[in-house]
Amino acid sequence: MKILVVDDEQDICEILQYNLETEGFEVMTANSAEEALQLPLHDFSLILLELSSSHYSLHSFLQDLERHGQLLQ
Repeated sequence: MKILVVDDEQDICEILQYNLETEGFEVMTANSAEEALQLPLHDFSLILLELSSSHYSLHSFLQDLERHGQLLQ
């Protein structure tokens, strides 16, 4: 299973990546929602996305997914 971790705090990304990889998952990280949108999101089975400290809302992220043609089915 391939997981994307998105958080603006690099330490959080590294901790989650280490723990998930220890459990056998393939993990990639991004430090912003905007950075995540540049990735082929359809390749991931799960996206862990932290938006609470960002100017970015979940609604905005979903709209951008749709605009980029990456809205997940």
